[in-house]
Amino acid sequence: MALLGWISNDFIDKELFAPFVVKKDLDYLSDLKRKYRLILKKAENSGADETSLKILQHDSKTICDALKAYYNGHISLAHTKIKNLVSMIQNLLFFMLQSMY
Repeated sequence: MALLGWISNDFIDKELFAPFVVKKDLDYLSDLKRKYRLILKKAENSGADETSLKILQHDSKTICDALKAYYNGHISLAHTKIKNLVSMIQNLLFFMLQSMY
């Protein structure tokens, strides 16, 4: 199966379209968690490999943890969590592209 071949054209449905609109700021984290659970379920149902599922779980947890830190006034910690996640994704993509050639 091709890299990320489990993602089909109908993987992203209208419930996952951005922007996400919530009535109260306090609802954002719970709505985001619900959307991440939906993405993980869709990935599982689409035949995602174990590595992809672990990455989805890790990244969604990191983002939610960063948002919790932000809500609790730990802006620097939230920033660091997101910055580290972005760096990790960049490194992973670089490694994946290098291994293709």
